[in-house]
Parts: sequence; structure tokens; C-alpha cells
Amino acid sequence: MNVETQLLESYLKRLGLTTFLHNHSAFAVDAAQSQHSYSRYLLALAEQELAQRAANSRQRRLKEAKLPLVKTLNDFDFTAMPLLNQQRLVQLAQGEYIGNRDPVILVGNPGLGKTHVATGSPWPLVTNYTVCAFITPRHWSTNCSPPNKTTV
Repeated sequence: MNVETQLLESYLKRLGLTTFLHNHSAFAVDAAQSQHSYSRYLLALAEQELAQRAANSRQRRLKEAKLPLVKTLNDFDFTAMPLLNQQRLVQLAQGEYIGNRDPVILVGNPGLGKTHVATGSPWPLVTNYTVCAFITPRHWSTNCSPPNKTTV
């Protein structure tokens, strides 16, 4: 490895351009073989960097959402729950309630699909750069209790 390559890789690492760092050599060979311009070579690297950052961001948001299942509303069997308002669930998945700051609380007996709906509704939102969190009633009651009056 020559000095220029070492210096380039050092700069890319310091700038946090890890995708550039991992792909610049292979992209350079491909650009040379295809006789692409320098601009086209840099464009390809920049596109790859953005795509990787978007994928990393999506994965981070999914992890932070703490969804217990990875399901979508497309997987939900609406025929098993004929009284369930399918149109309302589709509206929930569009995330209008977030802009309105409306809470969404799903209540019902076990086995009705509340968890599926709760994890399926935010899925499109999380993949489109919205931060969501899955909170169970137990978590809510233990972590969101009123302040203790004995504390100062």
C-alpha cells in the first residue's frame, strides 16, 4: 500500500466515511475498467455511503423501538377479527397520530392480535425515519408512576 492510499484511508477513517474506506479500492478498479470519470467514481462512492448510513439508521431505530416481533399489518389476519376496523389500522400505520400527539392504547383479551397490531403499525414509520417505542402496560406502570411525594 502506497503512502497516498494510507493517507487517504486515514482521512476517511477520521471523517467517519467507513463505507468510502471499505469500498474505494474496488470502486476505483471498476471505474478504471469501465472508463468512468472521477465524478462518476465519487458519485458511486457517495451513493454507497448514503445507502449504508440509511440502512444503519433504520436498523438502529428498529433496535431502539424494542419491538418484540417483526411483523407488518400485511401479515395480520383480519378475517379472524371481523369487528376490527381495518381502515382505522391502516390510518394508524400512516402515523397521523404522531403529528397530532395522540396516544394509541390497545386494550383487549389475550390472543386478539394487539401485539401484532402494535408492532405492525410503527413498522413503516420506523423505516421512514420516525422514532417509535413499544411499551407494555407493565413497563408503563413501573416506569411512569406519579412522583413520590416524600422526595424533595
